[in-house]
Amino acid sequence: EEYKKAIKILKKIPDTEKVQEKIFIQLIPTLIKLKRMDEAKAYLERMSEIYKNRHLNPFLLYAYQAYYYLRNNDLDKARQYISEAENTNNRMPSFHTSILRYMQAEYARETGDYTKAAKIFIELASKSNNVDVYNNYLKIRKKIAYIHKELGQYKEACEAYHTIRATRDSID
Repeated sequence: EEYKKAIKILKKIPDTEKVQEKIFIQLIPTLIKLKRMDEAKAYLERMSEIYKNRHLNPFLLYAYQAYYYLRNNDLDKARQYISEAENTNNRMPSFHTSILRYMQAEYARETGDYTKAAKIFIELASKSNNVDVYNNYLKIRKKIAYIHKELGQYKEACEAYHTIRATRDSID
């Protein structure tokens, strides 16, 4: 709710688009995770306006649109926005590449391409095993375990769950 208040204030102040972008980056995925899809869509539209008016690189906009449509089960639109993000990614830092790879993995999982999804999730997990990204690391490991289970690779699924448990124990 505080992000929403901040956006209202910043909308009235000129030249705050970069700050608004930082808030959208936090607000939109949170709304999607909470399944508040109408609100997420409205903020995506506002984010789109900023990108068009200020001629900013639209990578994050495309990535969040892909995420929105993945969670809305509109896989055609999700694929379209993943493609748009891929086309703009060549100018982006590695953090953005990780976002793109995550969207590609989620798309592969949603379309039943578990082998591709597992490959990408394993790649992401191997790059994100420190405390700063603890929750993402565990979330990716859970997805890997799920995919192994779906593929009938029960030993690998158990190993992934063992890694999750060991990581939690270590952090705790």
